[in-house]
Amino acid sequence: MLRKYCLNDREVNVEVLSDPAENFHNQFSGVNYEDPNYNVGLPFFIIHGNHDDPTGSGALPGESHLSALDLLSASNLINYFGKANDIKDIEIAPLLMRKGATKLALCTSAARRRCRGPGARG
Repeated sequence: MLRKYCLNDREVNVEVLSDPAENFHNQFSGVNYEDPNYNVGLPFFIIHGNHDDPTGSGALPGESHLSALDLLSASNLINYFGKANDIKDIEIAPLLMRKGATKLALCTSAARRRCRGPGARG
């Protein structure tokens, strides 16, 4: 679906005004539609919800937790923001966007579980 509807030669009229390196924590450190190696005509911005929390992998020290959204972001198919790699040190950077005369500020830390560990409930 993402390849079918989002990858094309249409002009993107959305501009990210904030520092992309603060909002998008991936290897590209920016939005996918500004990458000259991709033809993105419909950018897809996403945060994770309470059921797709990045909790996979991360078994080894220094290894970050992964979710399906991390894989889509690493493939440069989506613009994944609001991820915190350290649950004890969450920094929120607003995603500032503009389309024409309309400006938008998205402030999110995405979904966070209250408790973690053996026997923890949601």
